[in-house]
Amino acid sequence: MAFSIILAHLLRFNFEVSSIEYYHFWLGPLVFWIARVLSFFVFKTYTGIIFHTSIEDARRIFLTLASVSLGWAIILNPLAYLWTNHYLLPYSILIIELLVSVFMMAAYRALFKILYIESINQNKVKKRVFIYGAGSAGVTVKQVLD
Repeated sequence: MAFSIILAHLLRFNFEVSSIEYYHFWLGPLVFWIARVLSFFVFKTYTGIIFHTSIEDARRIFLTLASVSLGWAIILNPLAYLWTNHYLLPYSILIIELLVSVFMMAAYRALFKILYIESINQNKVKKRVFIYGAGSAGVTVKQVLD
């Protein structure tokens, strides 16, 4: 998550580090990171990391990440602007960070699941099977056999 915030800043400011120092660079990302970590505990996205990696899991990750970004955009950014005349995180950075985080979290979970399954199946003897004419049930049979 910290990587995605830094990457979002760099992308937003075209990799010009001198432009990033204009507003409170460390305060906004630090508070945002804490909010993200708390949201993972509230929404329990850490559960089912191995057995439930699917489109539903990606949707849950997106909703968790989007809820923090939306709350930040609706509540914290306007309050910060009223007090300091600066946003803690610009809206463009929020959007870029959300997209990067969703992609990275979904990819991480899928990679972790693949590595886990491969480590379990290393010592198993595999038998080749041909499934013919089963339609969508054939996909289910394949998943069960894997």
